[in-house]
Amino acid sequence: MSEQDNNGKQDASGKEPGKAIGRRDILQGLSTVPVPGFLGYAVKKQADYENARLAKTATMASARKSNNG
Repeated sequence: MSEQDNNGKQDASGKEPGKAIGRRDILQGLSTVPVPGFLGYAVKKQADYENARLAKTATMASARKSNNG
């Protein structure tokens, strides 16, 4: 009967009240860390590529103007 009482006292998350954070919870939290890092890296790489392309285009445009005039 005490097992049934303990099962009834669990909250909505399925954990007993006052229970410490478990190893699985820590690993699950740490496993999500690389995702934002990879996303940030990809965004920075794309922005750097676009900036370099715009700079090259601007340089070529100014070179054309100086050759024509």
